[in-house]
Amino acid sequence: MTCLPVAGVDVVRATLCRAAKKVQIRLGLPASVSAEAPWTVPLNRLFHLRLRVDWDAGIDPQHLVLGLRSQLPDSGGQVRFNGPDGPDSRTLTGSGEYIVALYGTRPSGQNGTNGDVLIDLKANGEADSEPLLTLHLAVQPQPQGDIDAALDQLEAELAIAAQPVRPTDAALQPVWDRYARLFADAQSFADALSALPEASIPTVAGPLEPRAFDLDEIKTHLRHHGRPDSVAETRARGRNDAFDPFRGHWRGDWRQGNSCPPVLGICQDHQWGDTAALPTQPHLYGQRVRLGDDSRPYREGAGACTAITESDRDLTQPAINLINIDTGVIVGAVGLRNTSDRGPAPSIVAQRPHVGFYIAPGRLLWVAEEHLSADGNEVTYSVFYEIREGDPVEQPLYTIQGFEFRWHRGERRIHGEITTKAGQYLKIMTAEERELERQFRDRALQPGHLEQPYYRRQLERLSPDAVRAFQTNAATSATVRPYLERLLDFVTQQKALAEAPIGLRPAVTFIMGEEPEDAANQFYSSARNFFDLNPAGTLVTNLRNLVEVRDYLDRHAIADSPWGEINIVVHANEEGGMSIPVRAGGNDIFPELLEQAIAAGDILPLDDAQVDVRTQVRVRGCALGRSQEILELLSVALGDRDRQHPVVRAPQGLQGYTWRSVGGTLTEVEEHLVEFWFVSWPGTNAARPARATLAQQFGDKYRNHPVDFDWEDALRGRVPGITQESRDRSLPYAPIAIPYAPADLPPLGTAAQRLTALLARTTVEAELNADGYQIADFNWVIGTAQHTLGNGDIEVTYTINAQRTILRLERDLRAQLSNLLFTLSSSLQTDLTNRTLSPALRQAFTDAGHPLSDVALVLIREVNQQWLILDPAHPLLHQPNRLRTFLVRRTDANLTVRREDPLTTGAVVRAHPPVTDLQNFGEYVPARPATRPLGENLPVSP
Repeated sequence: MTCLPVAGVDVVRATLCRAAKKVQIRLGLPASVSAEAPWTVPLNRLFHLRLRVDWDAGIDPQHLVLGLRSQLPDSGGQVRFNGPDGPDSRTLTGSGEYIVALYGTRPSGQNGTNGDVLIDLKANGEADSEPLLTLHLAVQPQPQGDIDAALDQLEAELAIAAQPVRPTDAALQPVWDRYARLFADAQSFADALSALPEASIPTVAGPLEPRAFDLDEIKTHLRHHGRPDSVAETRARGRNDAFDPFRGHWRGDWRQGNSCPPVLGICQDHQWGDTAALPTQPHLYGQRVRLGDDSRPYREGAGACTAITESDRDLTQPAINLINIDTGVIVGAVGLRNTSDRGPAPSIVAQRPHVGFYIAPGRLLWVAEEHLSADGNEVTYSVFYEIREGDPVEQPLYTIQGFEFRWHRGERRIHGEITTKAGQYLKIMTAEERELERQFRDRALQPGHLEQPYYRRQLERLSPDAVRAFQTNAATSATVRPYLERLLDFVTQQKALAEAPIGLRPAVTFIMGEEPEDAANQFYSSARNFFDLNPAGTLVTNLRNLVEVRDYLDRHAIADSPWGEINIVVHANEEGGMSIPVRAGGNDIFPELLEQAIAAGDILPLDDAQVDVRTQVRVRGCALGRSQEILELLSVALGDRDRQHPVVRAPQGLQGYTWRSVGGTLTEVEEHLVEFWFVSWPGTNAARPARATLAQQFGDKYRNHPVDFDWEDALRGRVPGITQESRDRSLPYAPIAIPYAPADLPPLGTAAQRLTALLARTTVEAELNADGYQIADFNWVIGTAQHTLGNGDIEVTYTINAQRTILRLERDLRAQLSNLLFTLSSSLQTDLTNRTLSPALRQAFTDAGHPLSDVALVLIREVNQQWLILDPAHPLLHQPNRLRTFLVRRTDANLTVRREDPLTTGAVVRAHPPVTDLQNFGEYVPARPATRPLGENLPVSP
């Protein structure tokens, strides 16, 4: 703050009335000055004096002469105008507001406390006349402290203030309390604010510009700190770019209207640094600022404030802005208190603490404590906007618009008048900086932009169309173009997520078949029992193909609420096969067939009002998650434009269901996975290789995935828990007709000749290779039929059966239960039975040190006895360190809680991993939210 006194301190005024000459002089000083209480000025540094001179119109000439003299010319203090070698007098002509630059060249006596330098103000250069006014100055050394060290101290204070809860360390509590009190006061005085005077902005262009305050906006933000409906904090979460618009070197005038006349714009120089995460607290982002008055423009003949481009200040003040991107809380501080002023709370170091409110990009609202009375009851507060405006290249401007008042905490009212303050600053840029800004504005990305977080944060907030504009104009660079390709993919995903509504959504479960009562594998009926006890939306059991599923989703969609969870229970396999057709009467789904159906329009996508990127499709079918191709095709088949396709997940192991009933009443159900290992051979089961050969095949295939048993022992049935099963994996081919000229008809007498002829004229081999197979993986049974065409050619129709059999070794996916973690009150059993994670149940887990995410769910395993709590941690991200499954069991007195842990030793149980566990599930996620703060999601290649 340029004007040093607080409201209410007297200032020097002098009026001369002699003969017909009248002139009034007002001085802006920190206090009344005298020989006993001189004005302290710095040694070896510029400083300035503000005056307002008012001459009567009839006075001529109108010269006010300022003369400097030392009372101790040889040993006392010495001051010069303009600089160390400047003159000892200066003349001001006419009425007006003036600022003059002075420089202390020699310290005053008595360690700089003696007011032994005088400034005489005389009218019209009357050398022998008495001065109109004489000021006493004392020149003192005022060393500039270590700014970096001061910034470190301020940053440490703000890191405490920005925490969401009060620290338990008593030494740190006063710091947190100080800023909490500012927020509390802001809520209180918001109600006391009524009409506000306009602020006068000292524009860079020169004239003052009156601006009104948006009082409603100010009061809304001040009132809502810490509340769920706080607009500022909601908008500020994740905004590590909140301070970026103010980054750079700024120069301009600061004008303050209070009881310290005259009201003049004082040149200031600000250096706002880059915003960066605190090394030990990455959720806190701080911006270091150096600011202060600059008296250089007030030397005789000097250029205007913004014409001086070199950064310098009379005295640099340290300042910090800091945001907690998790909560949206913003705090700040300017200046460091003297050690002697810190009193009983030495951890409080900031001279002027601030609390902030994020309104919009380039628009912040601050509340600053300017002065606190000794008893702590009366506070001088500033409330001010920081606004980024102007053309970012031609005239980038930063404007402050604020007001100041005294607030009495006990009386909860404003004392005295409300005065305004304002400043406007021009960004001073080098030619290189300006060119980078121009190129960025013109969508011409350069490697230099990617080197700066300031630009990378802006890039990650762009729309896909804006990124495409950058791609059109991108520099030919090995760095820029690949970066923009990744950026387009990233922002397209973010756009899709932003367009997909968040909230409660409908769910549905499709069971895609049923078995005869005497069937050995009761997969579908077992699944139905599971969902009877653990409903996942509406249960639908009468559909038998994918188009019927799609049409059901279309007909039963709810307005303004896309589907949330879609479960499809179906037989499947690791090669992407599903035991349902796309349409009635068709062949069972496999990847190539579904791809063809999509291309032919046999299945039409749902629109994004029905299915979007937040829709979760979970296929509960054996090993389908091992085929990434089918997961993506299912998403495309059901989804809509751009990235508005659903998430699709499926198990990598075999899908199993078990159940138990007592007296016809279902009492236990379990959905579980079976891990498996498999090899294959050409032909049917009759061509099964010898045991030793199979053991060698297993060993070779899983060499990099060691197991805890011997392969040959497993094949002999000697490993407890492991069973084996063979399955036909022959490939279906429709008949293929190929015409030949009679002279070109190949020999077709043997199986090998028929295969050679088929491969020579088709893409069968290339398609197999694309799917990861070789011709030798199958036994090819090929029949042929011939007939002569009208033109004499011979058409050969090939019927093909590519025989292949797999052998699986299978074992329940296992885990081990932890020791008892904690117990729950039996009063929570109702919540578990209702499969409800109530606030009380969640709090119990939190209190025990095991907080649950928003997407955790309860499953009944045994009625009134056992429950599973599965926590996938996040619906769209894989966060392995947060995935957990808890088993809750009822005992006589309470409910015990244990966790399923990775298998080491101890009691073995079936594992129930959450669906986002990528060790056990495959997934296709078309749009993932950013996992890092802005500017840090797309590393730039060196």
